[in-house]
Amino acid sequence: GEKNFSNLDISNRDISESRLHNNDFSNANLENNKMAHVDFQGSNLSYTNLRNAELLGSNLSGVSLVGANLSGANLSGANLSGANLKDANLKDSKLYGADLTGTSLENVDLSGAELKGANFSGAHMTKVILENVDLSGVNFNGIHMVGQRLVDADLSGVNFQNAFLKD
Repeated sequence: GEKNFSNLDISNRDISESRLHNNDFSNANLENNKMAHVDFQGSNLSYTNLRNAELLGSNLSGVSLVGANLSGANLSGANLSGANLKDANLKDSKLYGADLTGTSLENVDLSGAELKGANFSGAHMTKVILENVDLSGVNFNGIHMVGQRLVDADLSGVNFQNAFLKD
């Protein structure tokens, strides 16, 4: 059932393979946790500290990550489809092959992030910082991008088909 983990310090733990969907982790400290293949579907992770967390292959679909600190986190292969990442910090994070279809990214810092092969199809990006990022092979099909800061980015093999791009 639904549990309340808000404001708790549950950092530096290994909770891999856990089923934690529909729980409240808002304002919790999950820094440095090993959380590979964890099912967070439908959970609230707003303003959660996930700095340097390992979330490889985890299910974060439909999750609220508003204001979350994901700097240095490894989200490779994770499912973030439909997630709300408004005001999230993803600086220096790893999102290799991650599924970000239909996500909402507003005022998000992705500088230094490794995004190779990530799928952003149908995502809405507003005022996202994309400095010093590897976007090679990224799928931006149907994306809505407004006011991005794109500096020193590798755009080789990027799919911008049906994309709406505006300064």
